Amino acid sequence: LRFMLPPPAAFAASMRRFGVSNDSKVVTYSTANPQWATRVWWVLRVYGFDNAAVLDGGFQKWTTEGRAVEAGAAKARPGGSFTERAAKKLMADKNDVLAAIGDGAVCTINALQAPQHVGSGGNTYGRPGRIAGSVNVPTAGLLDPATNTFLPPDQMRAKFDAVQAFDKRVITYCGGGIAASATAHALVMLGHRDVRLMNGGRKKWLEEKRPLTTEAAKVALATYRATGPDESLRARKENVFAVIEKTGGGQLVDVRSADEFTGKIIAPPGMNETAQRAGHIPTAANIPWAQAANEDGTFKSADQLKQLYEGKGVKGSGEVIAYCRIGERSSHTWFVLKYLLGYNNVKNYDGSWTEWGNLIGAPIEKEVAAVARQ
Repeated sequence: LRFMLPPPAAFAASMRRFGVSNDSKVVTYSTANPQWATRVWWVLRVYGFDNAAVLDGGFQKWTTEGRAVEAGAAKARPGGSFTERAAKKLMADKNDVLAAIGDGAVCTINALQAPQHVGSGGNTYGRPGRIAGSVNVPTAGLLDPATNTFLPPDQMRAKFDAVQAFDKRVITYCGGGIAASATAHALVMLGHRDVRLMNGGRKKWLEEKRPLTTEAAKVALATYRATGPDESLRARKENVFAVIEKTGGGQLVDVRSADEFTGKIIAPPGMNETAQRAGHIPTAANIPWAQAANEDGTFKSADQLKQLYEGKGVKGSGEVIAYCRIGERSSHTWFVLKYLLGYNNVKNYDGSWTEWGNLIGAPIEKEVAAVARQ
């Protein structure tokens, strides 16, 4: 079956053909997605070769940075002396995967996209669904689409913490063991010491007519007791007045669209909650909430976010109040500023423009002043 682990003799012969010896340094890279490079890197580790690395960002980042490239047939290399070695236990076979079902000490991770995991779409490889008990951490979500590099360690760690992947054995799988190798690579980079790649992936699993599930995950009932609301996260109109009257310091961030900010429209089409007046709160910087996200909906990198907000003068040195129309879009910006950029004092204006635009006597600005500050 394609993408199964190659026999040790065949793999060693391939490495020698490419000029790899036991004392070589190997760097693997892919043209687009990193998983082809991580797959070779993983097989090298399986056969006891640890002096290998994956070029972060691959050929895409390399060429974007204007680095040297060449075309045509690759130059022949002298044969290497890579020796055949026994495989380490870094691959999971069908028995390992079957034993992991229902075992709380093992986390089985499906590296395919979410629709493939739940069985609602995408390439099903012949039958929709996932291995029972497996959780979903898509490989694509571990990458920064702007640079093709892996996300910063803290962001990757958060994705794996969300499925409780640490402090237990992990088995990664996908369609054939390619994308899952990148997920395994990410875990190893984060210091996980017990990661295995499923040999053959779903293709092998289906070939052997083994079961898949599309049922919703079963969650045991639990008791949760909520505490009182944390009012420090919430801004009222009095807090906003203090900012514009310069009695309390702070900054305002209007996360609505440019047309809402400049007063061309009061609210997006079809919205019921609206105001009598258009415009924005004086002194506010306009940074639409969606600018913090990539096209696939993932957050931009910390460096990109810092450049975005500091470029509009929002540096987090004091109180920052975000607002939109009803406090919904601004909650996204609140999360970005507080948890991704680490600003200490961030509030979400609960009433936002629906309250402010209906307040009698509340000051507003429109297009001329707004354009001057953009």
